Amino acid sequence: MDCLESTVGLMMQSPQLRRVVMAALLAMAIANTLVWWNARELISQGYGGFTAFYTAGKLLVSGRGYLMYDLPAQWEVQKQIAPEVKIRSGPLPYVHPPFEAVLFAPFTFLTYSTAILLWTFFKLGILLAIPYVVTHASALPRELPPWFLAVLSLGTYPVFVDFEQGHDAVLLAFLFAIAFACLAKGRELTAGIALGLALFKFHLVVPLVVILWIAGKRHLVASFAATAIALLAVSLAIVGWNGVLAYPGYVLALNRIPGAGMVTPEYLVNLRGLFTLFFGRAPWQWLLLLVALGGVVWAGVLWKKLDNRRLPEAFGLTVLVAILTSLYAYSYDLTLLLIPLIGSLTTGVAKSTNSTAAKATRPPNALSTPDRLVSACLTAAILLLLCTPLYWFLKLHWHAECLMSLPLAVAAFTLARR
Repeated sequence: MDCLESTVGLMMQSPQLRRVVMAALLAMAIANTLVWWNARELISQGYGGFTAFYTAGKLLVSGRGYLMYDLPAQWEVQKQIAPEVKIRSGPLPYVHPPFEAVLFAPFTFLTYSTAILLWTFFKLGILLAIPYVVTHASALPRELPPWFLAVLSLGTYPVFVDFEQGHDAVLLAFLFAIAFACLAKGRELTAGIALGLALFKFHLVVPLVVILWIAGKRHLVASFAATAIALLAVSLAIVGWNGVLAYPGYVLALNRIPGAGMVTPEYLVNLRGLFTLFFGRAPWQWLLLLVALGGVVWAGVLWKKLDNRRLPEAFGLTVLVAILTSLYAYSYDLTLLLIPLIGSLTTGVAKSTNSTAAKATRPPNALSTPDRLVSACLTAAILLLLCTPLYWFLKLHWHAECLMSLPLAVAAFTLARR
């Protein structure tokens, strides 16, 4: 049995551990809901990241799409839609590609508070659809009750932050889930289209697609490229050539402005954030680029050795490497890990259940010491990534959410080890 599937399968097969995990997830889901409810007034006033999306949609609808990356124009809109926000002396910048503003344009015909409520319910719907897409659409075994998968989705800190801030990580995860299901059925062209539509977070999508290209998924890369070209055409129609060409410089400039509301490296859950915490902001970042490239190539070579029967494991390793090596990755981006986790839970529980008789005849301690160590490390990494209080502690007390990249790295290395 694969490392990830066997680990989660054994976790869920143990009655005591299964009850503890289910109770903890349920408690965290309730706590997350209560925190969100208490913050609902601040969220409706414009304190979350949805403000930037709504601003881009406003500029597009008003015929000023060409000003989408003009900070004074953004600030003018935000002073109108979020006048009660007191913590900003300038705009919360819109940093995603122009084409995503098309999605938010219809929301701007509603008041801001109504729009973010509708956006929240939309995300809740696609979040609850992710387990269905991963299990039903990809024809994986369905051994776990739907309510447990729903609690798993709602009980994680990354999902909570995405809802609290009004970001689009759940939408990204939904598109990744579609790509996962399509890969499970050998539909590379459709998987490429889904990943192409996810290019509003290109810094996470491009490493994954490069990994799949190295793994030999040529049809996927072709449909991904075609989708990217179509979205480029949409972006050109919105901001023109000048806006498209100026976009990289705009993003990099915001990266260098303290307090711009875009990047705080210590909050990045990737290698960049971890290196910044321990070594400061120094020229070593060029070395980090080489590490990132090496990680992408390494994951691509490993995927090429696998087949679709080990898809949750391969997809999990690919997502982990994409997050760790990305330029930007915040805690809400870890929502992507729901896909390989759900896939591994369903297949792992099924395999563990079907192998009960075999285990009865298996000699004690049949696993080698290295294998037991790998399984223990992966179990610890998964439990840490599911532990909402740990995120809160690192955020509020140490201001170092980047330390969550350590269990990410452990999970990646243990998967590669197998």
